[in-house]
Parts: sequence; C-alpha cells; structure tokens
Amino acid sequence: MWMDERWAADAQNFHRKGGSAIDGRTARYPGYEVGQRKRRGMEQCFGWGKLIDPIRRVMVQGLDGRSTRRCWRPKSLHPTVQASTARHLRAFAPLLTRELRGADRMVVDLRDSQKWGAIGGRPPYLPVVDGTVVMATPLTSLQQQARPGPPLLIGCTDEEARLYTVPSGEIDQVQAAAVASALQGAALPASAAAVYAQSRPRASPGDMLAAFVSDSTFRMPALRFAENRVAAGAPVWNCHFAWQSPACGGRLGASHVVDVAYAFNTLASQQAASVLGGPGLQALADTLFGHWLRFLKTGNPGWARYDLETRPTLRFDVTSAVVADPLAERRKPWAGQTFD
Repeated sequence: MWMDERWAADAQNFHRKGGSAIDGRTARYPGYEVGQRKRRGMEQCFGWGKLIDPIRRVMVQGLDGRSTRRCWRPKSLHPTVQASTARHLRAFAPLLTRELRGADRMVVDLRDSQKWGAIGGRPPYLPVVDGTVVMATPLTSLQQQARPGPPLLIGCTDEEARLYTVPSGEIDQVQAAAVASALQGAALPASAAAVYAQSRPRASPGDMLAAFVSDSTFRMPALRFAENRVAAGAPVWNCHFAWQSPACGGRLGASHVVDVAYAFNTLASQQAASVLGGPGLQALADTLFGHWLRFLKTGNPGWARYDLETRPTLRFDVTSAVVADPLAERRKPWAGQTFD
C-alpha cells in the first residue's frame, strides 16, 4: 500500500463509529508520530509486491512469463514509486520469466501421456509457484542443510505403480522388451532383471515394470530422503504399507492410494470403496491411524527409529510388525543411483 505523506502523520481513524481504537494512551508519545512516518518505508515494499509484482502476479496470473507484462500498474502512484517499480521489473522479469517457463515446461512434460504412459498424462498435482525459488534439486538442497530438522515419518506402499496399470488393463499389455528398456534406461545392472522377476510369484512383464516404476518413482527416492535425514541426525521412522487389496480381481495389491483410507481411518467412506475392494480391515486401520496420531501428538510413532545399520521398518499388513531392512534385495540395483 502506498502511503501519502498526508496519511503518514496519523493512523487514528476518528471517523470510526465509537472513535479511533488508538487513543491518547498511545498517540501522546513522540515516538508514535515518528513511527507513523517510518511506516511508509515498511509498507511501501509490501504494497509494491501486492499491487505490482511479484506477489500479485504469482497469485493471479499463473505460471507463464506473460504475467509480468499483464500486471496492473496504477497510474495514481507517486512518480518516485513508478520509477522504482520500473527498475524492479526490468531487473527481476528475466529471472522470474525463466523460472516460471521452466515450471510450464515441467507441467507440459508431466501431461505427456505418450512419454509417461498410464502414470502420466493426467496428474492431479502439478507444480505451483509459491514465491520461493529453490535453486537446487530437492536432495541436493537437503545435503546442503546441516541441521537435523524436525522428526520425519516416511514410507510408501509396496506396489505404488499398480494403481496406474491394473485398473486400465495396461499391465497385461507390457512386453518383456519394455522391461529391459526401462532397466537399461535407468542404468541398472543386469542383475536387476532377476530382482524384479521376484517381485511377485510368477511375475509377468507388467508386474516387473510396475515394481520397477514403484521403486524408481516412489520407494527409492523416499529411501534416499530417509537416509539423508538419518545421516544429518534427524529422528526418522520408516514404514511400508503391504496390505493386498482384493480390488480388480485381487490384482490391485498394495498400490498407491490404498493406504489412504487406513491412514485416516475412513474405511467406510464412499471414496475408499473402489480401491479397498470390500470393507477392509478395521483392526489395521486402527493400528495405522493410531501410529500416525501418536506421531502428530508426540513426534514419535511408537516403533524403533530408522538407522543405516539394521534399517527397522514397520510393515502394515494383516499382522503388522517391525522388520529389518525389507528392501535389502531391491536396494542393491539402485546402489549409487541419485534421484535429482
């Protein structure tokens, strides 16, 4: 908000019914008048950000560079502010436009169903410009952060990617050549094929590819995140959701989203019916929800903290239990791989 000199002398509103809320107990001191004059310097920068750029532009105009050119520039602004605004726009527009167009390209890429297949093309969550520009990749940023940070509860379902291939039937269309190409594209060793062949009994190429995508997209990046935070000294707890949903003829398994109704203890909701394939297990929901609630209240979900030696992990299933390093074999092909 631009504050004219006429307004800067006094913030008291004597036109308000009942008079100003700022009475003589405050306004009688010399510092009050000084403070009103200083307000201009503090308010001006925030007013510029809200009315001109970049706060208003991010909120209203979205992700492309056109927003900088379309932002509102009130003609009533003081000439000094108009000149300052012009300088700021010239300085920041190239950087902001470059960053925003990069986000635009990411959105277009995520919507490319030919490139990503069933796992892409229609993602409900897309990048948002929130006013903070992170100049490094997430894991690089974490590595640069020396502080341990807050307690972390992290985990995945066992078969995340099956949600994207089983209901559509695409899992039955996958050929062995596609699996080989995916493993090769990820620069995994030749032994990886044997590892993913064990992902399910009599695993088909579609099963193998779903297991690979589950690891590359969800499980291994989450594991790297946990490892990084443990190395930094943060308290970390790891969990896997292993319950096999009977949906889709029993083939959906422990896919993405299946754990949500358990985590929030909403098995009876209409939204959960399609992925649960039945009423679900209330005892499992009580267990999972109970651990989450305890973590929210105390910062400790109630099982052994994750470490890089034994890697204790709570597996949520018909019978839930803490197991040591459940991803031991699946981790081997990904040794040394980064997820930037």
